[in-house]
Amino acid sequence: MSVTHSYCQYPKTKVINGDTVVVLLKKQADDINTQFVDYQNAITTKQSSFDSLLKVNDSLLIKLSEKVNVDTLVKQIDYLNEVNEKVIDNLVKQKNVINFLGTCTRREAKTYFMLINSGKLKQEENEFVK
Repeated sequence: MSVTHSYCQYPKTKVINGDTVVVLLKKQADDINTQFVDYQNAITTKQSSFDSLLKVNDSLLIKLSEKVNVDTLVKQIDYLNEVNEKVIDNLVKQKNVINFLGTCTRREAKTYFMLINSGKLKQEENEFVK
């Protein structure tokens, strides 16, 4: 008695000792194994692409962070420039006071100095106003 392959339909399932067993042709098993290998390769490739995208994302975040730091530094420099201008203005005013007091007698200079420090005499536009 010979089995004709045209009448056999695989895969077949059989119950052996209470377990269901699938019977395949060798070619079917090879095809399934090939598909699993292909799926695993696709997963590995996608994982590599994902990892690369994460690295690019991290790099962009670092660059963005550096830009924020640069923006912060620019703001700090602007602030320091403003402070520097105020210091220079005060130095010019002090120089004008010294020059003005240099033209006075010692007693007048002392009086003007005390009035300036007390706030009773203010300097505006290089002139002294009571």
